[in-house]
Amino acid sequence: MIVQAIVEAVTRKPYRNVANDLLWSPFGLDHCGIFSGLNPPDALAATNYKSADRSEPPFVYGVPAFMGMIGGFYMDAAGMFRVIDIVRKDRLLSSKGRETLLRPRFHGPGGEEGYALGGRTRAVLIAGGQKTYMAESGNNLGFRALAYGLTDSPETVVMLNNVSIDRDDMEPTAFRLLEAMVRGRMPVRVVVKQARGTGDL
Repeated sequence: MIVQAIVEAVTRKPYRNVANDLLWSPFGLDHCGIFSGLNPPDALAATNYKSADRSEPPFVYGVPAFMGMIGGFYMDAAGMFRVIDIVRKDRLLSSKGRETLLRPRFHGPGGEEGYALGGRTRAVLIAGGQKTYMAESGNNLGFRALAYGLTDSPETVVMLNNVSIDRDDMEPTAFRLLEAMVRGRMPVRVVVKQARGTGDL
């Protein structure tokens, strides 16, 4: 919130406009942004639910303008693929910058998952070989997102749902998909959506 206040004071623009001008638009992230109010302004935005049970009403919530940076961020699957591609190979980053971004600064419980400046990284055994993947996940009420991409090859999985299926329940499927990609049994980019109601994810 402090960063948002400083940016708005310096630029005299809403934070979401500054982020769009400097980040989303230059990188072609067409369905991505920061919002306040009841719903993202994107026509493809999905409604979110507690479960896939159709008797459950949707979550209805509002994000005040001053909390947009905390709870008002949205992005579609194409945007998540694009961000992973930027980190993996875009000329925006030098080799040294990429190495710095992905180098773990500390490790989580069990020591397997590393927390780097660019998110989480982890070494896993896939298709008989040791692979490192970068990981991003997030949730907001009924929305859940998971994006795993190998750091040295194009295999990437994005999983989205709007019915409160948590990362721990999505992760086994994500690893099976990555393994099938490495073995050449399916395309190297896969998006999985579990959706209820209208709208995209």
